[in-house]
Amino acid sequence: MHLLILTSEFPPDLGGIATYLEHSARMLTRAGHHVTIIAPGDARCDKQLPDGTRLIRLIPHQTTSVPAFFQTLSHWPALSYEIAETAINHLRSTGDLPDVIEVQEYGALGYYLLQRRLVDETPLRDIPILVHLHSPHSENLRVNQMARYRFPDYWVGQMEKFCINAADALLSPSRFLRDKLLKQGFTDRSIDVIPYAGIDPSILIEDFDSPVDPQPEDIVYIGRLEVRKGVLPLVKASARLWAEGTDFRLTLIGGDTVDATGRTVGTIVREKYRHFIRSGHLTLLEAMPQEQVLARLRSAWAVVVPSLYENYPYACIEAMAAGKVVVASTSGGQAEMIGSDGQAGWLFDWADDRSFDCALLSALSMTVDENRAMGARARQRIATLTSYDVILPERIAHYQKTIEQASTWRRSRIFPSVNWDLRPAMDGARVYGEEAHEDLLSVVIPFYNLGRYLKETLTSILASTYGPLEVIIIDDGSDEPSSLAVLERVRAQDQEHVRVIRTDNQGLALARNCGAEAARGEYLAFVDADDLVLPDFFARAIHVLKSFDNVGFVYSWVQYFDDNNEWWPTWNTEFPYLLGHNMLVPIVVMRRSVFLHHTRNRPTLEHAYEDWDAWVRLAAAGYQGVSLPHLLVKYRVRSDSMFRRMSVDQSLYLHDLIAQGSPEVYGRYALELFNLMNANGPHYLWVHPAMQAQHANYNRMKAIFFWLASRPGLGWMHQLKMPLKRLYDRFHL
Repeated sequence: MHLLILTSEFPPDLGGIATYLEHSARMLTRAGHHVTIIAPGDARCDKQLPDGTRLIRLIPHQTTSVPAFFQTLSHWPALSYEIAETAINHLRSTGDLPDVIEVQEYGALGYYLLQRRLVDETPLRDIPILVHLHSPHSENLRVNQMARYRFPDYWVGQMEKFCINAADALLSPSRFLRDKLLKQGFTDRSIDVIPYAGIDPSILIEDFDSPVDPQPEDIVYIGRLEVRKGVLPLVKASARLWAEGTDFRLTLIGGDTVDATGRTVGTIVREKYRHFIRSGHLTLLEAMPQEQVLARLRSAWAVVVPSLYENYPYACIEAMAAGKVVVASTSGGQAEMIGSDGQAGWLFDWADDRSFDCALLSALSMTVDENRAMGARARQRIATLTSYDVILPERIAHYQKTIEQASTWRRSRIFPSVNWDLRPAMDGARVYGEEAHEDLLSVVIPFYNLGRYLKETLTSILASTYGPLEVIIIDDGSDEPSSLAVLERVRAQDQEHVRVIRTDNQGLALARNCGAEAARGEYLAFVDADDLVLPDFFARAIHVLKSFDNVGFVYSWVQYFDDNNEWWPTWNTEFPYLLGHNMLVPIVVMRRSVFLHHTRNRPTLEHAYEDWDAWVRLAAAGYQGVSLPHLLVKYRVRSDSMFRRMSVDQSLYLHDLIAQGSPEVYGRYALELFNLMNANGPHYLWVHPAMQAQHANYNRMKAIFFWLASRPGLGWMHQLKMPLKRLYDRFHL
């Protein structure tokens, strides 16, 4: 079997995922399977490792395929994009397609891989993708008591959910992690459970039945000093036992992390428990190489795994394999390793105040012979759970299952969504059967006094690779002589597939409705009279509409031009984010019947946001909005546009109208929407959810500046706009 595995870490990187892959690659290649791993690193490489694994490394955040890419996207979304690019380029260049691609859910590493498989014509289309669950970044934030609704961390969590719902198959190393993700609402899909491979039968762990006796009262913790790992309650409970007269030594070995207060966990422990450090009861050591850890374990009486939330920790596997007594919390896969309490280790529950005390005292009260006997049982049990000989056939069977499930997924016409609990809508064109010319695309251009831009816009549309195509220009009562002259020249060309329809001035919303009613195509696109599309935008968008019945509208990343040269990555529509901020510009392709029956623009939103309101209503009806992750449209930024002249008061009023128009969906997601706005400010400060914090702060400052400029008596501040922008561009503030 040929496997392509995408990961954020691989040895010599430290971490549980790196350790898992080290064991998995060795186990698979030794059995004759071909394994290729793509991972980030300090230097590019493409080499074969001694065990036969092919390792391809990329240097993170050096792509040039998108302008200012890493000034905009934060680490995980950017790395996901690069990993997908590297994988696709590898498949195209070699032509050697794997049987299965495996990718972690952590950090949403597979997000763009899965999105591009769904929307692009790439070698990925026919390759099964397995998402291996390790422990989502968003869950780690929650358990670490961090601000999980703050951008970009919140959005990484949403991307992780998409990965889980878009995969062909899901695999978890523990029942604990599987059950937690189902309970937290990540998905309703089946998640298989196979433990990590951890015991290599060909490598003999040094015999711990040697004369080196375990030292009574020597308790060791191995792992990061992290809230999630249970370090703080561990030291607190230990301090209570020390104060009550129980004599033992606790050594913490691992790197430090920052908690919600902004201080490191190690700092908190050193400050609060300095008395016990001075007395020798508590020792803190930095992270150390594995061989040193194993050497330190030889003399340990017991190893404690106190996690509040854990997947299937290698610290526990290695301790049990070393014949050590393990004292572990029930909140993680470590409890599944130990099994029955008191047989291969001691278990405790943090929900019971004295449960830890009882477990640790049980371990401390054992004789040396009892300690050795329990350690021997631990070694035997962990071997039956994680030995290569046990795990290999289970993993191969699961890869085969993934291949079988993928064939079912390929027949599905439902585009996956984070909002999996919303019933997907079906193809409106089939449901309503509107009279339309099959495959014809009708491009509607609302027009009001924009004659100086129309020729360029029209040229970009007519250069499209998609056909058949018609263009409908809705002249919304233009009164500017030069613009009227431009329209007259378009009429004089008498092109059969280009029409100009004159109406009284009614506003942008009704102009779009008028264009949709006059259109004859099965598909409908909206392009404002000053914007541009690239030649393959329409073809790519219609390909997605034809592939999925529940997709209501398709759009792409956006390149700004004229007064702004930045770009805007768009995303698949999802709640609650869409309720607080628009996720796309109004350059979209959709089925005409869906627009006419579900989302005609409301004339009450005549100044702006009529498109945003339409997307909210359409998504609430179960129609998915899908982003093409490529720069395929150009959105002109003009200081004199209706949108740019809008004040914050107008924006808030229009947002009020949008909420009033969709009260049920706003009510359903009110709690999450409150948390998003509480963490990130009002909607006009959001920009986009995956933005680098530094870039986002600049945009928030800019938004606050223009809010001030909209206040009575402060209009003069608008005159500072261009000088401030030039200063920003020059010094990259």
